Amino acid sequence: CEYDWLEIRNGPHGYSPLIKKCCGHEFPPLLTSKDRFLWLKFSSDDSIEYEGFKAIYEFIKIEVERPQAEECTYERGGAGGLISPSDVSKSILNYSLTWKVPLDCTWVIQVEPGWKMYVNFQKYELKHPNTCDLNFIDIYEQTLSDDTRMAQFCGTATEPQKSDGNLVYVRYFAQAEAIDGKFEIVYTAFRESDKCIPTEFSCDDGTCIDISLKCNKMFNCKYRYDEDAALCTPAMTASRMLTSEHMITILIVFFALVVAMCASIVITCYNKVKDRREKKREYKLR
Repeated sequence: CEYDWLEIRNGPHGYSPLIKKCCGHEFPPLLTSKDRFLWLKFSSDDSIEYEGFKAIYEFIKIEVERPQAEECTYERGGAGGLISPSDVSKSILNYSLTWKVPLDCTWVIQVEPGWKMYVNFQKYELKHPNTCDLNFIDIYEQTLSDDTRMAQFCGTATEPQKSDGNLVYVRYFAQAEAIDGKFEIVYTAFRESDKCIPTEFSCDDGTCIDISLKCNKMFNCKYRYDEDAALCTPAMTASRMLTSEHMITILIVFFALVVAMCASIVITCYNKVKDRREKKREYKLR
């Protein structure tokens, strides 16, 4: 079972409840799903090869019919953003309450290739904390499978997460009696570099984020430097603008124009005075 097995789960995803993990020579029993989906995963190495497996499936009508549920999946991207239960439509919430089925929603977050992500909780308040069977938040990387789960939160505290790639999944699960949970999760795309380009903001920890995230009232840097009060106050913002390379260049050009205008005025005045003196001299000679 360590190298060869067939995993069967009751649902459409790799995190759905495990029905059975089949391995060895024992013939599996008849298995029945609780709903419309079964998820199978076959894993094997190349050390010893046998015939594998063959499975036959059959569709059975559900005794208690109910309308098909809407898919609760949302796609996100860009330089950063915020996800929360407010993204979930009222029709999906009402379906869960009416039919007494769990709310199970997933946010698929994909940023630019070569970039990574910070995932940080700005607000976190589950309806039934410390009761993981009723409500929890899972964070996955690359695939929706138990072996790629980065963290699960179902208590009263959270921790920031950092991905190794550009694809992250956030899953919110809540039974019908626990769908009133509250949370706000900030995701931020970052690039690992000691030197940031002009369109980026340096977090002073070897990472760069998009400059549009600076002073946006959300913590995007790991150490929250992007929301530093000294950086985001109007006076300091103006001071930083004046000390920037672009502003220095503009000031140099401005002073050069002022000097040129002053020089032009001085020369004009000098020429007028000179002309008057010459006219006076000519008048005296007459």
